[in-house]
This record gives sequence, structure tokens and C-alpha cells, in this order.
Amino acid sequence: MRFATVFGLSNRPRFDLVVNLLSAKAKQDGRITIFNGEQWRPFVHVSDLAEAIMLLLNAPLGSVSQEVFMWGDNRLNQTLTDVAEVVQRVFPGTQIEHAENTDRRNYRVNFSKIEKRVGFRCRYTLEDGVREIKAAFDLNEIGNYRDIRFSNLGFLRETGTPENKSEFDEAVMAAFGGAQIHPVVTRKMTRQYLKTAPVH
Repeated sequence: MRFATVFGLSNRPRFDLVVNLLSAKAKQDGRITIFNGEQWRPFVHVSDLAEAIMLLLNAPLGSVSQEVFMWGDNRLNQTLTDVAEVVQRVFPGTQIEHAENTDRRNYRVNFSKIEKRVGFRCRYTLEDGVREIKAAFDLNEIGNYRDIRFSNLGFLRETGTPENKSEFDEAVMAAFGGAQIHPVVTRKMTRQYLKTAPVH
């Protein structure tokens, strides 16, 4: 399963993801910066993603076995400028600053396979996700969006892992933080974990 870029409100919303981050900046700063802008990105709401996973788990094995699926919806391929316009629509008065940088990654993804195989289509639009982030701020359910709890990378850089009790934990957290783990180490750690993992 290869996920599009996730957005939307969850129990621990992430503000290291572009749609949520721009929404938070619009709410608290009144200004957002778009770098370059014409690059395409695929997006998926966190609730749609959860539903997609359930569809896959319940799909006939012959339809999904040994297959790779891109998870998202063709309608949610959007440019970064499109995202900025949605954010500005939900947060009127937001200033959009355009800047150039060297990150020119650009990709539109074809999600037809997941729709044909398991009937998945997103129910949530970008605007739905931005509006629910706004509502959470308006209800004071979210305070400081810069808090490291809302950023996977920030949290790992600051604290490592809250429960680093073994070599396996260390390897998982290192990989989660972007480090490359040698395959031999990964296999060794996985075997060690499977020997000690509780049976449910």
C-alpha cells in the first residue's frame, strides 16, 4: 500500500503534512508560503485512508494478493497553488506568498487500479479537511500547532522514542526518522521481535 499525502483531523493531527500545515499557518499566522506552486501532489483524507485499508483487508484474495496499490483518488491530484487557494477560501484574508526553491518534485498519481479492484473512491475533499482543521482550532481543540507532538519528524529529532527498550525499538525508530537500516540488521531485529512479541 503506497499512500498519497494524508490530510485531515485525527486524534493526533499532524502538522508536518502540507495541507494541515498550511491550514494551521493560515489560522494562526494569517499568512502561508507556497514554494514554486505548479507541482502536482496526490492527497487523501485520513478517514478515507482508514476506509481504504478496510476495503483491502476485506477484498477477495484473488483481487489483491501480491499486488501493489496506490491509495488515493484521481480527483485529489492537486497543485500546491490549488491547495493554497482552498486554504485561502476557508480562511478568508489569508496572504499567500510565493517563493522559489530547488524542490521541484512533481507527481500526479493514477489511482484507477484501487477503484477498479475494490471500489474505493474518496469521500472527503481538500476543502472538507481544511474546514475540519479550522473547526478544531475554533473550538480550541488544537493549541500550538508547532508542538512536537504534532510532527513525527520533530518528535523523533527531539526525543528519539518514548520506549526505546531494545535494539529492535532503536532500529524501528531510526528507520522512522529516515535512517537507512542494513537489511541483515533488519532481519535479525525482526526475528528477535517475533520471538518475544506477545501472542494476541
